[in-house]
Amino acid sequence: MAGRTWAQPICDVILQPAFHYSVDGLTVSLADSSRSFGIDAEATWTFGDGSAASSSPEHVFTEPGNYTICLTMTTLNGPPCSSTYCREVVIPAAPCPPSTAPYFDYEQSGTNALSFQFVAGTSMTGNWTWDFGDGAIAADAFPIHTWALPGPHFVTLTEMDGDCATTYGRWVEVDGNGTTCGPGLFVDFSSIPMAGGVLFEPSIITSGLIAMLGIWSFGDGQVDTAFVTQHDYPEEGSYQTCFLVGAVTELGGDTCFSLVCHTFGTMSLVGMAEDLASGLSAWPNPVQDMLHFQVAVPGPAVLRLVDLSGRTVFVEHRNVQLMNTLGLGEVAPGQYLLVVEQERGRWITQIHIQPAP
Repeated sequence: MAGRTWAQPICDVILQPAFHYSVDGLTVSLADSSRSFGIDAEATWTFGDGSAASSSPEHVFTEPGNYTICLTMTTLNGPPCSSTYCREVVIPAAPCPPSTAPYFDYEQSGTNALSFQFVAGTSMTGNWTWDFGDGAIAADAFPIHTWALPGPHFVTLTEMDGDCATTYGRWVEVDGNGTTCGPGLFVDFSSIPMAGGVLFEPSIITSGLIAMLGIWSFGDGQVDTAFVTQHDYPEEGSYQTCFLVGAVTELGGDTCFSLVCHTFGTMSLVGMAEDLASGLSAWPNPVQDMLHFQVAVPGPAVLRLVDLSGRTVFVEHRNVQLMNTLGLGEVAPGQYLLVVEQERGRWITQIHIQPAP
């Protein structure tokens, strides 16, 4: 991967510069709302008047006019990437009257996870412009927008009163799967809550491509490049976790990527572990060869043993009874999760397999 330059679309996922602004006389105040995949990056502002800065919450122009303000983010480590976000800003000749910042709400539209319905605030005058962060704009009160890729997207709504503009921006967390690779690369992942955090295990299907890059973004500013990973969230809440996989074609070496994002809420991890184990108990623990386990409801189930790296080392489909046994003679000693998946839910408990004497 060293020395490879990735195609621009993957850089626009890893780095997402964004800002909105307000104008007071010749001064524009900038609200930097940029995000990245947790990768270190430097920011550079240009203001359309020949000046630039590395950090600027506001900028003073010398005269009225139309100016294009751009924010560029560039990676400091890893594959070289940069991404730029620009807004045209009008510095009016006359002072702007006091105004109330616009606002909007949104919700998913229909069955397409990448489509959202937006609703402008009722206090709006009607002279507004939506910017969805992917080059698309709209001017009606209730636009529907569909993104090509999941992930966080910065949406801004600008209200114009003559030459005076007031803006409002917010991130919209879009779940789902998207790819620039066509059918050659499909990516998804599963999550298993644990007492020590959440275990994430990806599924990757390739055809004619070689997966080269995998980055997890956990929605709390942290990232990981391990294939299977466990993450401990700092506090309870709702987080969007995304997994980005870059690939190159076997013939030609062209780059592409797939991105999958899922949002879920975390709860008290101690309570979560107790709840997950409430329908399953196993003994003896530690165990050497024969494990006994009890389930709350008998019926069809899938049994899995998952090691601490997230690898499934054993899987079996069976009709479980209230009392069951499972031979572990072929499983290496160590710490594992016993996972019992039934129609009514998934039950998980930790077991320790000891070496035979």
